Amino acid sequence: MFEGEGTAAAADELAARLVALRQAIDLLELEFSTTAAAFAATDAYDRAGSVSAFDWIRHNCKVSGHVTYDRLRVGEQMEKLPTAYLALAEGSIGFAHVSLIAGVAKAVQESPTSKHFDEDRLLARAAQESVSRFRYTCERARHADDPEGLAFEQFKGVEARRLELLPCEDGLFSLRGVLDPVGAGVLRTALEPLAKRPIHECRAGLRLLGEDPGAGLRSGLGFRNFSHCSRVIGKVASGSEVRPIAHLITQAPPRLPPRRRSFSRPVARREPWCPSPPRSPGR
Repeated sequence: MFEGEGTAAAADELAARLVALRQAIDLLELEFSTTAAAFAATDAYDRAGSVSAFDWIRHNCKVSGHVTYDRLRVGEQMEKLPTAYLALAEGSIGFAHVSLIAGVAKAVQESPTSKHFDEDRLLARAAQESVSRFRYTCERARHADDPEGLAFEQFKGVEARRLELLPCEDGLFSLRGVLDPVGAGVLRTALEPLAKRPIHECRAGLRLLGEDPGAGLRSGLGFRNFSHCSRVIGKVASGSEVRPIAHLITQAPPRLPPRRRSFSRPVARREPWCPSPPRSPGR
């Protein structure tokens, strides 16, 4: 906590410095993007032994694949977005806004069914909205400029969704996959009860499902079976059409059959075991 006028003035100075640093970083990110796009247009990565400029930048610049793809996309689109470049240089928008605008511009320009891309309209909203809210604005703008292209991308997202259930060393399992918004909503609805209920209620629920932890998940996602070491293709109904929703891979061990006990004769009671004292050597 800051107390006193001197401390408040220091806090204001820190706040102003943070804003200035962020603007400087945004300009450096923009320069990195344009340099990366220019590098991708050469064959330097091939002479260095990389399969693509994307892999060379990812390994040598020590960034993730998402960052590499985003910077290359921004660098390729900056020549077509001069107004966005000026707005970023003035500090009215951030680099994250420019990245979203470049994504819309690239999608509209590459779609055969796209209409005119309005950069000025997006810039006016970017200067007034946060990055998270501007993301939804870009989605609405994409739908208005190219509704058929956006619908086709959503269709490809449904076809590309997959889900894997991977075993861990400690007996737990981890989920890995890619889902479209509808599939993610179904998965979240199926898993939320298990995350909120106490453990005794979860066990009671599993007993109601026949002691099968995957029954509730299969019923929500439409998986047909959950066999040992099998590759399961789930189905989910979409109107009159059934589409694949996930590829589920599990390494769960098979359950052993219940142990049978014969009650024809009483079971002998075992006495508790105790070690016998050592014998002394004979004289």
